[in-house]
Amino acid sequence: MSDNWLIIPIETKIRELYGKSLLAACAAEAGMQVILGDQRVISHSLHQLPRGLYVDKSISRTKIGHFRRLRRMGSSVVAWCEEGLAYRDKSAYQFERVDPQSMAEVDAFFAWGESQSQDVLEKLPEATGKMHVFGNPRFDFLNASMRSVFDDDVRKITSTYGRYVLVNTNFSRYNRFRGRDDVVDVLRARGILSSDEQKPYYQSVVEHLGEVFGYFAEAVPQLAARFPDTTFVVRPHPSENHDRWRSELAGHRNVVVNAEGNAIPWMLGAQAVIHNACTTGVESFLLDRPTIAYVPVVHETFNRLNYLPNAISRIARDLDALTEAVRCALAQDRPFDEAAAEKRKLVSEYVANASGESAAERIVGILATLNGQPKPSLWREKSARMLSLARFNAARARRALRPNEAMRAYLDQKFPSLTLGELQDVMQKIARARGRGPAPQVTSYAGLASCFLVRPASRAETSAGIPELSSAV
Repeated sequence: MSDNWLIIPIETKIRELYGKSLLAACAAEAGMQVILGDQRVISHSLHQLPRGLYVDKSISRTKIGHFRRLRRMGSSVVAWCEEGLAYRDKSAYQFERVDPQSMAEVDAFFAWGESQSQDVLEKLPEATGKMHVFGNPRFDFLNASMRSVFDDDVRKITSTYGRYVLVNTNFSRYNRFRGRDDVVDVLRARGILSSDEQKPYYQSVVEHLGEVFGYFAEAVPQLAARFPDTTFVVRPHPSENHDRWRSELAGHRNVVVNAEGNAIPWMLGAQAVIHNACTTGVESFLLDRPTIAYVPVVHETFNRLNYLPNAISRIARDLDALTEAVRCALAQDRPFDEAAAEKRKLVSEYVANASGESAAERIVGILATLNGQPKPSLWREKSARMLSLARFNAARARRALRPNEAMRAYLDQKFPSLTLGELQDVMQKIARARGRGPAPQVTSYAGLASCFLVRPASRAETSAGIPELSSAV
């Protein structure tokens, strides 16, 4: 691997921190040095980082320039797709998330399962040699051997809320943090919506999600009234406007809105999990929780009953069916889902690590075999780093002249901060669950906020091997 450095950015903290920390721990165990932290800081600091192997969460068209800059500085790129487990429309997924130029820049792509792999290769058959069907490290924590990582969190949640039902929402293209009106503009800016002919399709997506949002906003208070001794915890998607949910659900004694922390302990402690076409439905099922898909409106493209998160859940088409499903989960008076074994077979087609094999360890096995980019000439590397620094300074000047407080607040919601103590605690929990020896060493990395150096446990706690920032350009 190029200079034995691995760079792992995190975009959405509550979703990615544990999975990427596990990947970092496995990489450190294999002798690699890992930079792990806030994606914003890492992307703005490429001119300061060592040559290495960069792990990205996407191969969309928005990544082309970013990947090429990394390669010009002598780094290599590998990727997976965080949105690649369950997508409402295969054609839309292939168009929005699978770009041939981005894939051309990566040395390896890690698919969630055979289903996603087939869909990616259907569009990009030339990528066959780069495809590895391993699953995603964040799903490693759904396996029984790793769930103990969240024991303390589960105890804290249940001591606070007692018996509760978790309602996970997934309406980010309707209930956007910055409001509904900017959806089309955002898609156009990302190159997803490139013609007026596409606009009706995306508008219909938003309208459908808005209709389902309304049903959820009506159902939760009614469930709370029907089960007054149970708390209903609504957990909005990280990209949603959480305040809108608080406004919609205000005034109900046993309803709370809470999006703190990783979703897994919230699901582990719940008596039941309610969702609509959400990836958390898959997670909840694999955690052996009673999982209910509330599908008051069926759309043959956006929200099919055979769409994976719905298909492996107990379907409730109306409020009475939803009430009965919740009652059954709370009473535990009969099997909640007698078809669970068959559904687990279906999940295995979509999630390669659902069987218990660690995606993180398999990914590190591939990373260790990659030779990386040929080392660029000193002049080429220095010019690439100077260009990256110029881009960073220009972006900083634009932000100073035209501060976008709404965007900053949105990004802070997705990644508020990460402290050294917090990451060290995560690594200690992972080490105990794995039972492989001491946790890797974690130290702050070169003064970069929310960015850390993860090294093998046996390495002396010194700054040896860390590139000097002053000599990076």
